[in-house]
Amino acid sequence: MRLSRTEVDNLITANPLEVGQTIRINHNTSYCSGSSPSLKLERPTSTTTKLKCFRCGAYGIHNTGHYEAPSKYLEPSRLPVTLPKDSDNNKNNWPPQAKVWVNKAQLTDEEIDKLGLTYSKSMRRILAPLYADHRLDGYIARKLFDDDPAPKYFVKTKARQPKAQHFKCGGNTVVLVEDVLSGVKVSRHASCISLLGTNFSDTTLEMMLAGGYSKAVIWLDDDNALVQAKQRALKNKLELYMDVQLVKGLGKDPKECDDAEIKSVIGE
Repeated sequence: MRLSRTEVDNLITANPLEVGQTIRINHNTSYCSGSSPSLKLERPTSTTTKLKCFRCGAYGIHNTGHYEAPSKYLEPSRLPVTLPKDSDNNKNNWPPQAKVWVNKAQLTDEEIDKLGLTYSKSMRRILAPLYADHRLDGYIARKLFDDDPAPKYFVKTKARQPKAQHFKCGGNTVVLVEDVLSGVKVSRHASCISLLGTNFSDTTLEMMLAGGYSKAVIWLDDDNALVQAKQRALKNKLELYMDVQLVKGLGKDPKECDDAEIKSVIGE
């Protein structure tokens, strides 16, 4: 179980630590009680404090920077990268094109905050950070302006192949989508993996098997023959391991669907 941001903030405020210091305190809540000091707080760096209760299993991490990695992103990290220095996660400062693109997905402010969406003025793009083991591991930059000659999306990461992002929600079904906004939207109702495109790696398959899923829903943008062929090949591959549902002909991405449509598609 992950501690809420409010719980983490309150515990750190009540128990300030020096860098390198570790303490244990009693963790008395509605879901965890006892007389022994079971909650460990440690501050390995000047910006990070980690919390772990050895009685109930609750945990949390606090980062004083703008980009606290949410618990939904838990893939092993290699070499981290940094966001551009002019990255701004205050939506009020974004250009209209950025606001319109994000609002199409109908994400809540909390979901936008957890995803860490930010705008880079120098790049003129919306950035979606990619996390690995609670650390920034790269980002996707999304095109906003017609005069931008670069591709719609590009990924900056020091890994040769960026790792798919796993949005855990519980249950036996996992939905495969292309982008992280769709991943957040679908994860309201089912676990979801954003492939960061349409390629499927053995690492992603291992992620699915480790999650114990018995059903996969493949929901990619099937508006061209190449993606349709990839979907069929992926369906054939996954059917060796679990039941597979292929979403076809819907005409829009998951992030553009409302909750009722998503639930209808995935059968929840």
